[in-house]
Amino acid sequence: MGMDFENLVLEERLKNIHRSFQHPSYLLEQRLTDAIALSDLATAKDILEKINGLERAELSADPIRSAKNSLIGSCTIFSRAAISGGVDSETAFMVSDLYIRMVEQQSDLKQLLHLEYDMLESFVDLVSKSIQRGYSPLVRKAYKFIQQNSQRRLSLAEIAEYTGVHPNYLSKLFSDEVHQSVMSFYEDQRCSAIKLFLSHTNISQKEIAMDFDFSSQSYFCNFFKKKAGTTPSEYRKEKRNR
Repeated sequence: MGMDFENLVLEERLKNIHRSFQHPSYLLEQRLTDAIALSDLATAKDILEKINGLERAELSADPIRSAKNSLIGSCTIFSRAAISGGVDSETAFMVSDLYIRMVEQQSDLKQLLHLEYDMLESFVDLVSKSIQRGYSPLVRKAYKFIQQNSQRRLSLAEIAEYTGVHPNYLSKLFSDEVHQSVMSFYEDQRCSAIKLFLSHTNISQKEIAMDFDFSSQSYFCNFFKKKAGTTPSEYRKEKRNR
């Protein structure tokens, strides 16, 4: 078994030499993870451009499947870099799972490659929020709870109960530190997550409304238009055209 694997590795190496293919250097990948951990989006994008300027590894005979496998690998690297930058692991893994599902939903190669940059921005943004906001433990607890539960309906009373304080106290403390009300922040988180599904999946609006625990599709559409300034259909069309 060991010899068979060694032969496979040798064959792969010879094939790569034949087509002059080399994987991106570990140093380049390390610079990318460092930039993510430091919340340096400009540098991270520049390094990712350099990496993507190289030929991608052939991870499947099917180009779409090969790109998906590559992006799943990128997602794993980005999430670990975000954790090393201070993002709690549960949030990082949740976002990673979300993007992997989006990758699997996509069937267009161009959209797949674009998704990698959205993924990078999301993880850098998570690090940015983690390192720039020196919130009190109670506000951090509420903040993370909202992020991790943005797909279901939450009330101020439920969030306050989770943090162990009175809703009025949580409201004042959260507004003082985050400069935004608890429920406004919660709605923003829901809207951001919905945008990702509209932009990068073919899931119907009805299914998205159900996934996000809206009581009806019309309520879902009204909520999105209020927060995003456009209907879900118009938003999805604009993103696809772009």
